[in-house]
Amino acid sequence: MQFIEYTSRLILKTESVDCAPRVLEFYLRNREHLTPYEPQVSESFYTLNYQQRILEYEFNDLLKGNSFRYYLYLKSDPERIIGSVNLTQILHAPFCRAALGYKLDYEMQGNGYATEATKKLLELAATKLRLHRIEARVLPHNARSIRVLERLHFQYEGMEYQSVKINDCWQDLYRYSIIL
Repeated sequence: MQFIEYTSRLILKTESVDCAPRVLEFYLRNREHLTPYEPQVSESFYTLNYQQRILEYEFNDLLKGNSFRYYLYLKSDPERIIGSVNLTQILHAPFCRAALGYKLDYEMQGNGYATEATKKLLELAATKLRLHRIEARVLPHNARSIRVLERLHFQYEGMEYQSVKINDCWQDLYRYSIIL
């Protein structure tokens, strides 16, 4: 089972275990770029076996309606993953909300791809999942990510102090949300 969506320049796809080599390639290519923004992972994260297990877990979570991730491809290069957008912590009625996440290949930044993909994900969240509220958390120094949220009309809600551990240091996060 696979879900595919399109924007003017992108293909958004859920992926199966068969895609693990592409996912691993994305993470290896972007390891240094993503490290300052994400919780620390073990060395095993950068193995094919680990990525296969993650994809299997993501697929099962998708079937349960708890979360889902779209991997991003350029229409002009449909074999190379350039990022992902995801909804996690999906709560259905009466809450109807989820947490948003996204990441983009360091070589692809500055082209509006994260905004384009996230906008499509928000449309799907409203129409297919019937969600009402989407929340996003971002490090205060991640200016590019903050601009994505602001372009999509997310509202700043405040600071979450010492909310996530990144590189062995507790980090504050800005919390944003949008009502769909």
